[in-house]
Amino acid sequence: MAQKIMVVEDEQDLRELIVKSLESAGYVTVACDNGRQVLPLLREEKPDLLLLDIMLPGVDGLQLAKQMGEDAKLSHVPTLAVSALEHSRKQLETLPQMCGFISKPFSMSALLGRIRTVLGRR
Repeated sequence: MAQKIMVVEDEQDLRELIVKSLESAGYVTVACDNGRQVLPLLREEKPDLLLLDIMLPGVDGLQLAKQMGEDAKLSHVPTLAVSALEHSRKQLETLPQMCGFISKPFSMSALLGRIRTVLGRR
């Protein structure tokens, strides 16, 4: 059974590129473009990994990550932050579900390599 990755990215072109690359690599994807959809979608979809942008409309990724960390049903979902906001790295690294930070811009091969490493640990 293919592993499922949820992609949370408000920039449409980047979200579509990530989704296409993940699906080409054999992953199942679920995508959303704003912070308000994330928590209900996580509960419904139960992904193996969450790729979380930090600057999002609605609720920002840092707040979402904190809410996930406080929720027993979501605190176990491995989460990779994907952001140009390097200064948020320290805050994110303290959260239980965080397994990395990928700075934008990034190469798709670097992202896929990081995903394989994270999912290989499970």
